[in-house]
Amino acid sequence: MLQDIGYRWVLLLSLPLLILAYEGYSKLRTSGAFSTRNWGGALRVVVLVCLSGSAILYAVLPAQSALPFYTMFPQYVPSSMVQSSLPSSDYSNVVNAMLWVDSHLSSDSVLITQQAFYGWARSYLSPDKQVVNSLLTPPTSVIGETGSYTHVYTVWWIEGTGWFQGSFPMGAKPLASFGDLAVYEYR
Repeated sequence: MLQDIGYRWVLLLSLPLLILAYEGYSKLRTSGAFSTRNWGGALRVVVLVCLSGSAILYAVLPAQSALPFYTMFPQYVPSSMVQSSLPSSDYSNVVNAMLWVDSHLSSDSVLITQQAFYGWARSYLSPDKQVVNSLLTPPTSVIGETGSYTHVYTVWWIEGTGWFQGSFPMGAKPLASFGDLAVYEYR
């Protein structure tokens, strides 16, 4: 739970931090410690180019190809601002995977989902199906919470595709594949 709250605080505190940085810049500029004649004009151009470049890349790049800044710390900051869902190219595949899971999930089975798949599972699985949300951690990290279930499944990308490449569900065997997604079974 704290992990989920952490990245929200990072996003919320960016604006107050920006205001404080601007105030500090203003005080340095008025005190004479920061001479605008020497390099202030060049700094303005560099800042403007950096902000414009990152805004253009954010608008143009697909969510799964986010800037490296967003993928360096996937446990704290999502790799894009729309990470609570999936790339649009995977929509039909995840629907088919969830329908498959819904038809094969029995009362002694559970589905572990990562944050990107959790909403899809809640939308397409029957209310009586058990779903464990692993938040932004790999599904493998919450296997301990599924001790009483005979069958443990997860929906994930086929190895080498999709987001969270380092989080592939190790120890799981693929049961059915749907495009770039597959349904895996741990036990």
